[in-house]
Amino acid sequence: MSKYIFGLALAFVMTFSSVAYARTYYHVYKKKGTSKCEITMRNPKAFRSAKGSSWKFIGKSTTRSGAKKIYRGAGCR
Repeated sequence: MSKYIFGLALAFVMTFSSVAYARTYYHVYKKKGTSKCEITMRNPKAFRSAKGSSWKFIGKSTTRSGAKKIYRGAGCR
């Protein structure tokens, strides 16, 4: 019986940890009027709250290398 409960608990933890991991994104933002950009894991609402409205959301990716491609494609330096 304890093996069954342990297995069920393990399955529960693995299911929800993988869901949380799958929702992790790298967001790319560009400052309006300049070529300054930033890659961060903050969502657009949290980023605007911290940095202000002078930043524009460019794109998002599940990997940092994908976010860097978006970064370079937006003309950032």
